[in-house]
Amino acid sequence: MPCSLTLWRMKGLLTQLAFAVLASALFIVDANAAQWRGIIPLKSTRLDVERLLGRPLSVKLKFYATYKLEDEEVRIDYSDKKLCTRTDECDCRVPNDTVLHVVVHPKNEIRFSSLGLDTLTFNEIVNPENPNNVAYSNSETGLMYVISKKDDLVLYVQYGPSAKDCQEAFTANSVERPVTPAFTGALFSAGR
Repeated sequence: MPCSLTLWRMKGLLTQLAFAVLASALFIVDANAAQWRGIIPLKSTRLDVERLLGRPLSVKLKFYATYKLEDEEVRIDYSDKKLCTRTDECDCRVPNDTVLHVVVHPKNEIRFSSLGLDTLTFNEIVNPENPNNVAYSNSETGLMYVISKKDDLVLYVQYGPSAKDCQEAFTANSVERPVTPAFTGALFSAGR
């Protein structure tokens, strides 16, 4: 009996070790890319999203989908070649139905200061029409926080392509030059 108990414990430890190795390998692959629930801009597809989140609320327009989840409302923007006007943007270098951006609006209040972010690694963009609304953008990771400065509240978080993924989109399409991903969408539309 002690021998079988030891084998059972060893199998459990080996299983835990295997999961730990797999998780760390996945983290290393996309350590520079911001991702939300495993959805990675310029890498994930509409099919990947629907596997994770199910069908969206409605599909009025092909280039985005909206999900109302328990703690947040999520908008996912997809590539659509018909909408591309500038081929020098990495968004236009990926196949149709590829995730471009994930915009997450929290339903509960989240204090920006509670996130403990090093704001020096972000570019601060102040809304000229409403200086209270500030975006903290990091093009290396593709991550952007739009906040209400006076309330210290996160209005929304946008997960976009990292600079590396944007460069890979160009390289895959025979365009060899560095690019910085553009943060598109309504930068300050969710003001308070």
